[in-house]
Amino acid sequence: MLKSNPDTSKYGSYKFVFGFINKQGKLISDSYYSTISYNEKDGRFKGTVRDSVFYISKDGKMSQKETKPTPVYYLAEEMPQYPGGDMGLRKYIGSSVRYPISAQQNGLMGRIYISFIVDTKGNVCDVFPVCKETPVLMKESERVVKAMAKWKPGKQNGKPVKVSYTVPINFLLQ
Repeated sequence: MLKSNPDTSKYGSYKFVFGFINKQGKLISDSYYSTISYNEKDGRFKGTVRDSVFYISKDGKMSQKETKPTPVYYLAEEMPQYPGGDMGLRKYIGSSVRYPISAQQNGLMGRIYISFIVDTKGNVCDVFPVCKETPVLMKESERVVKAMAKWKPGKQNGKPVKVSYTVPINFLLQ
């Protein structure tokens, strides 16, 4: 069941927050994010919810395809690596962050922690701020992380795995 519809992205996809409720209206599972996109060829909406894919046809009928859940590791035998390692990551963040003018004018400073997943192909996905204290700094931090180059994926037992990662981004006025 759709709980809320916060934003529409500029790429033709819609971000939704989902949560399942029973007939009495009680939430029976945690809410989570999904992206839904429209396919002009077949006139269907396609969405992913956790590890399931669902389709909504033109007439509003929904079908679902379950996939095998993929675990997300917080600590893997081989952790993901940004090109150039930790130093490359620091250089990228330092050169990519643009201190928002409104934040400078209002004297906003701080450290924003951004979490994300490095998937099995090295892509950065599921980007979200850990703390939501300073929206303007959060938005800039998210932009920087979403624009990252591909990482070398993490590995467990020699196989690529999804790994959760968190980076701090500092905003200091001098």
